[in-house]
Amino acid sequence: MNTNALRQKILDLAIHGKLVKQDPADESATILLEKIRAEKEKKIASGELKRGKNDSYIFFGDDNRHYEKFADGRVKDIEDEIPFAVPEGWAWCKLGEIGVLERGITFPSSAKELSPEKNNIPCLRTANVQNNLDFSNLIYVNKVYLRNNHNKLLKKNDIILSSANSRELVGKTAFVYDIIDEMTFGGFVVVIRSFINNYLFYFLRREFFSGKFMEKSTQTTNIANIKTDTLANYFVPLPPLSEQKRIVTAIEAILAQIDLLEQNKVDLQTAVKQAKSKILDLAIR
Repeated sequence: MNTNALRQKILDLAIHGKLVKQDPADESATILLEKIRAEKEKKIASGELKRGKNDSYIFFGDDNRHYEKFADGRVKDIEDEIPFAVPEGWAWCKLGEIGVLERGITFPSSAKELSPEKNNIPCLRTANVQNNLDFSNLIYVNKVYLRNNHNKLLKKNDIILSSANSRELVGKTAFVYDIIDEMTFGGFVVVIRSFINNYLFYFLRREFFSGKFMEKSTQTTNIANIKTDTLANYFVPLPPLSEQKRIVTAIEAILAQIDLLEQNKVDLQTAVKQAKSKILDLAIR
């Protein structure tokens, strides 16, 4: 059994609206997007966020076509760019519309330390982005490289994405379930922040498994890179918030069963090897 293919299939069903039932009583994703935009405007007004020159949002016209409206007032017909049809109550948006993308800090190679000396802070790199965050092989850098920017500190519920890696691993994602110690992240990763990060994480993981990030990346010698602008313009199929929660619950339950299958397979293989070793040992005696 190819468990990775099974995981990909589950995530594929989820983002196409085929994993859980739709409920007509759910508040639509269009209303959710309006609330997200209103909250974003509040943060811009308070100075917490800056308005991007390429900010835009997608809307569905009276002619049943998708359009994108930009900050300068331009409107573009994007119907032919929409990846696939979504269920009623869902909506298409772009990643930059529903989340904030934060590129990591940059520092000279000579600034890397292997121990937490005074004023040093752990720094996550692409090597730390596995199926979960891997905190082994950490490096440390002086806090001066954060330049007093608190957005460069990792936060609970962040999604961390490897934006520069080998072609096969670019776009790999991990979820920050908790923060124990203050920690930053390097320039080859992007942190994505949104209050719908649970669903968004599984959508991004599906894109990685299906090779979509590989297709979107640019190659330079040994490194594939996904630009932050490319990520911000990434189409996201957005379910109603209540359905997102049902989707995440279903995904986590099914993936836990797949993990168990994998572990049982490993345990069985180990038992078979041990049995063969004992038989061989008895035969030699």
